[in-house]
Amino acid sequence: FPNTLKKFKDCGVVKYTYHLKNGLYIFTDAEGDEIYLQEDATSVLFPHHADKKTFTEVLQGARAGEFTFKEFCNRAAASGIYLWLVDVRNFEVAYFDVQGNVVLITEIPAD
Repeated sequence: FPNTLKKFKDCGVVKYTYHLKNGLYIFTDAEGDEIYLQEDATSVLFPHHADKKTFTEVLQGARAGEFTFKEFCNRAAASGIYLWLVDVRNFEVAYFDVQGNVVLITEIPAD
């Protein structure tokens, strides 16, 4: 994942969001231009409140390679994550719930 972010950065991407409900990526450059990419959406219903503890465990499992990206998306959604915003410049990810509240901000490991 860090290598992918470096490639995004080389292409001029400064941030991107991923919306779990509809599988939509929005890549943004420094000028604010956007590119949209549609992927498969999750079929999981989103709870009204995020469970930060459960999501943190899901994230740790994903980083350890315990499940696929699709499984990660489904588990994240089930724990209340609606979308995430990746800051490509600072290697950080902010995870948001359905109401738009920040649930967790993490650094992306360099390797």
